Amino acid sequence: MPIHRPQYLGAFLGKITRRAACSRLTASRAEKRGGGELPLVLDELTECLPCSPSAAQAVEDAELAQMVNRFLHTLPAQACNIFLRRYWYAEPTADIARRYRMTPGAVKTSLHRSREKLRRYLEKEGIL
Repeated sequence: MPIHRPQYLGAFLGKITRRAACSRLTASRAEKRGGGELPLVLDELTECLPCSPSAAQAVEDAELAQMVNRFLHTLPAQACNIFLRRYWYAEPTADIARRYRMTPGAVKTSLHRSREKLRRYLEKEGIL
């Protein structure tokens, strides 16, 4: 409560609530894309995608992107959507599970299987 009694308690509480909501919104927007999920997502993909640190490999990176796109077209629709939501939009697995009415464990299993398929696909293409 403030030092002096507010004339309209409802307006006072509304102002506090609005400030708290704005502070929370500002804090959530201050985080990097994915709400902290991006480093985890990238770490999950390191086992099946090669790292290319130099700019000279831009052409190879473009070819790799095309191969990943071709691979995604081979997946069933739901597995493809789960893969994209996790690794393109950096959504947490719990959110993906709610969206597709699955358990988080089922989403993780689907992602693991898709990563394994991607690794085998890239090995077949000669990338790995």
